[in-house]
Amino acid sequence: MVREESAKIELKLEKDMIFKGLLDLKKIHELFVDESLESEEEQIGPDAAQLIGLGVMSCLSASLIFCLEKRNLKLDDLTAETEVHFKTIKKNLTRIEKIDVKLSPKSDDPDVIKRLNQCTRVLKNDEMFFET
Repeated sequence: MVREESAKIELKLEKDMIFKGLLDLKKIHELFVDESLESEEEQIGPDAAQLIGLGVMSCLSASLIFCLEKRNLKLDDLTAETEVHFKTIKKNLTRIEKIDVKLSPKSDDPDVIKRLNQCTRVLKNDEMFFET
């Protein structure tokens, strides 16, 4: 969940298509974003699409857990998967078309399962939903 009203992140070109994200965290000060077209074995960090997918996935996961914690309920486990889909538009520009997120919460507690169903319903105006 968001801890503050804004987050400042800096980026510095390291070389070619490799960037260093400068973070204001005690344990992690930098994160390399590798936009080169090198093979996965040669990449030194995630690419932007992976970071976007990870960010969306962790935000939705945190929102689901927050919804449960409102009733003092906890999951036994939670895993998630994300797939970022791209499309090519005019002039061969690539854009994100959609992001599919699958959250897999686990619990044997009937109260948790009931609350999960409440938390994952489609909200008004289709603004946000969870899939279990």
